[in-house]
Amino acid sequence: MADTLDPVEQTKHLALQNRLSYDHWKVRRIAYQELTKLFKEEEDNNGPVYRKYGQNIPLLIREKNIVARENALEAAIQFLDRYERANRIIKEILPLIIACLNGRT
Repeated sequence: MADTLDPVEQTKHLALQNRLSYDHWKVRRIAYQELTKLFKEEEDNNGPVYRKYGQNIPLLIREKNIVARENALEAAIQFLDRYERANRIIKEILPLIIACLNGRT
């Protein structure tokens, strides 16, 4: 019975960083939702959560699964909207967002 567990349940013990790049899209989707929540709850717009997960933003935007992509983009938007130093990476991220929205990722 343990082999038939939902992948989300099987990976709850993994760190968020690991779940953001996990093979199964459902696991990534839940991780993106958690990341969005972390960004929204961070009161310091230059806080450690942005530095810790900022390197993942390009990966989020390149999400291949259409269902998970919505949550990935929401996390990326929260990052860009709230992080004080987002302007440092916007040149890298903006073309990815445009390609994503055009369906070319």
